[in-house]
Amino acid sequence: MQSQSQMSSDFYELKKRLKDVGVAKFNSDHERLVRIISSFNEVVDKLKKRRPEPADWEEIEKIFAELKNYTMRHFGAEEVLFEKHAYKNKDEHVREHRQLVSRLDELEGKISEKQISYAVDLQFFLMDWLFNHINRHDMKYKDFFNAHGVS
Repeated sequence: MQSQSQMSSDFYELKKRLKDVGVAKFNSDHERLVRIISSFNEVVDKLKKRRPEPADWEEIEKIFAELKNYTMRHFGAEEVLFEKHAYKNKDEHVREHRQLVSRLDELEGKISEKQISYAVDLQFFLMDWLFNHINRHDMKYKDFFNAHGVS
């Protein structure tokens, strides 16, 4: 996990750290998730320097809702391909998706309490999730899907 000083909200800096998972649609989805997380990080970084106002929380909640909705669509798209091509690690990967969604639900409840510490917790979780899940777990399906003509 990164320290606060290592946290970056810069889209291009974050994007450079993503690995190519071998499926163009999923790479595009991952880039979109990086954009959303980058937006979230920008807002939270501003709020570390000043007292949050109601409009700030509305923006955080809006970005979070976009992130959660897009994540659910993305996970659904992955899971359809897992099923279609009988991906051998499907159950493990779907379980990972469910754990991430459960954690998002938990953090969503905390965000509604409008405490900046919860927003910072979410920021750390999102960065860890982004690079741990994509760069480790999603990379496991790269060769499998490419061998099945999915690219």
